[in-house]
Amino acid sequence: MSPLSACRTHLAAVMVAIPAFLNTWALLPSEAAVAPVAGGATKNNQL
Repeated sequence: MSPLSACRTHLAAVMVAIPAFLNTWALLPSEAAVAPVAGGATKNNQL
């Protein structure tokens, strides 16, 4: 297997994985996903 064909296979796998990941992320309630991140950022900034 040449490096080029391996790269193409990897890129194809990434192209399939990214939409799947985004779809699962979109299923999460946006506030539940964002609030802990925002809260953690503000706590870190205050320290």
